[in-house]
Amino acid sequence: MRHLILAATIAAGTATMAFTPATAQSFSASRTLNSFDYDTLRATVTEIGGTIEPGQNDGFLIKFPNGTAATATFTACATGKCLGTNISARFGKPSDKTDSQVAELVRDYNRRWSAGKSYLTDDGRAVVQAYMIADGGISMENYRMQLVVYSQMLKKMRETIYKDG
Repeated sequence: MRHLILAATIAAGTATMAFTPATAQSFSASRTLNSFDYDTLRATVTEIGGTIEPGQNDGFLIKFPNGTAATATFTACATGKCLGTNISARFGKPSDKTDSQVAELVRDYNRRWSAGKSYLTDDGRAVVQAYMIADGGISMENYRMQLVVYSQMLKKMRETIYKDG
């Protein structure tokens, strides 16, 4: 699985960066994104079979087709265009594990999977976070693949803290 994720990430990173005109509401794999906005995120999430709706604190709730969910917010918006997408998901505390067991599972998860980062909140809940940047341009396909890989990371964390451990 690790090699599959790495291969998908490399393939997405080498996708063409040529500019192809597209409307903000449609997905175009070769379209170069120089910033992020709701329409682009919605088109990309829809392309992977997910849904998006307004969330709290200027964020958006993304529900992925694998049954996981996360909150996305746009960052680095000083120029009126947002150059970052921060995406984060918090997991409930497993009822069958102690805080130290969950902490060890999160440490092991970080050692095994590097497409995002994971940490514990002060109340002992696991978080998986990723950050995507548009600095210098990113293809819409790369954005899509990063969201796909992130949703796989959420699924892996869910399996890790609720089943494997």
